[in-house]
Amino acid sequence: MGRLTASLLAAMILAWAMAEPAAATFPGRPGKIAFSRSSARTFPSNGDIWTETRSGRQRRLTHTRRVDETDPVFSPNGRTIAYVRRAGGNADIWVMRANGTRKRLLIGGSFDELQPSFYPSGRSLLFTNFDGGRSWTVYSIRLNGSRVMRQVPNATFPVVTRNGRFLAYSAAGAGGGIRIRDLRSGRTRRLTTGSAQQLDISPSGNRIVFTGQRPCRRGGRLRFGLLSVGLRTGDVSKLRLSCRREFIMPAYSPNGRRIAF
Repeated sequence: MGRLTASLLAAMILAWAMAEPAAATFPGRPGKIAFSRSSARTFPSNGDIWTETRSGRQRRLTHTRRVDETDPVFSPNGRTIAYVRRAGGNADIWVMRANGTRKRLLIGGSFDELQPSFYPSGRSLLFTNFDGGRSWTVYSIRLNGSRVMRQVPNATFPVVTRNGRFLAYSAAGAGGGIRIRDLRSGRTRRLTTGSAQQLDISPSGNRIVFTGQRPCRRGGRLRFGLLSVGLRTGDVSKLRLSCRREFIMPAYSPNGRRIAF
């Protein structure tokens, strides 16, 4: 695994400063990131999916008028990108090749399908279904569109450790926080409480970085900060907190030494 260079980090920070929303993700090999860019400050933002190489070369992969395309995530081998495509107020999961070709609908319907995340095998992925009211449910689906299976009720932001042993997610309700499910034993335990969104697990499987919403002061405005928690130890570290800025969409580099946000 190569080191994420300072120039690449600077390019990612510049992309964030220019437009929102954007989310950096990494394939199984170092160097390239995928993100969503939009000049709009509204929602939906009419965002497009872009990639950027280690040298700073950017390429737009989607460009559909009046369609919001966001939340890109690479498959483990870096050959496929799953993303959220929102058209006419409805969000679906689409997939395409990493070069932007062969775009196709993977899962859609009358509800919103959000937050795609690949299994380590790359043959299936997880996603969150939102019914438009109060119900959030994590499902899985094969990349060929078959075997849609309900995995976790009242849950969001699913992600699986690289060894396929643990499923982490954010609980919707019941105090919130991050939960860890052992996919062998089926046992679930709580890691944190309170706000926890946009989870990403380190390549080693030892820590989870996430976005947490915290008040700046008693009765003050809520802000998003970056935090991490140990999967085994449960210790929480505050990585970035500010009353003037928000830090969101964290993603580990392939070697786990850097975090893009």
